[in-house]
Amino acid sequence: MTPDGHFHVVKFQAIPHQRIVVATQGDMKALGIVVTALAVSAVDYDSARAYLADHFADLGLSEVDVYVAGWSGRGPAAFHVSDVKTDGQVRDIEHVSITPPVSDEALRRLQWDGPTNGMLALMKEQAMSGTVGGFMNVAQVHHDHIAVYTAGIIDDVVEARPRVTAEL
Repeated sequence: MTPDGHFHVVKFQAIPHQRIVVATQGDMKALGIVVTALAVSAVDYDSARAYLADHFADLGLSEVDVYVAGWSGRGPAAFHVSDVKTDGQVRDIEHVSITPPVSDEALRRLQWDGPTNGMLALMKEQAMSGTVGGFMNVAQVHHDHIAVYTAGIIDDVVEARPRVTAEL
């Protein structure tokens, strides 16, 4: 926690050998709990999905959202599980999940021709809620590697400069 009461914490972690990225919303300790559970109980996206479908309630998490994106046996995939929003059930993410939600206008302005193009404006709108801030971190899961980088501080980002930090 910074002196002004803000938290600067990691909210996602790549598990390169499983070709997945895990992100959490809620309790800061949730990320470590989920990643540890998947590290010892799963070997890839599909087994991570199956594990959380069967054992999410056993993790003892409360008011936590877990998002997993990765490379499944069928290609790119993502899912969400939450004790509040999905009643502990795994739900596949078909297109996109944006939380906290943004206005329809922000969605119309969002450009999908690059991993961070338009995301800064979207995140700045989210930051107006007071629950989003700090760094815009990006994780891209490809078939043969995971790229993890920061696009900078939300208030100062103009252009993302990706750096690959993990390769399969």
